[in-house]
Amino acid sequence: MISDLAQDAQNDAKGSAGDKHETALSMMHLELKNLSVKIKLNYIAQNCAIFEL
Repeated sequence: MISDLAQDAQNDAKGSAGDKHETALSMMHLELKNLSVKIKLNYIAQNCAIFEL
């Protein structure tokens, strides 16, 4: 899923410019950041005994 978002961001950057493009690109970057945080939290929860989800 993360690689799909990164690929979409690259492809979208090559498309037409404008507000719609900028909004879509920003949304993809935000989603990529959110997924990255979730992955890190999941890793911490699985590898640290003090965290339980």
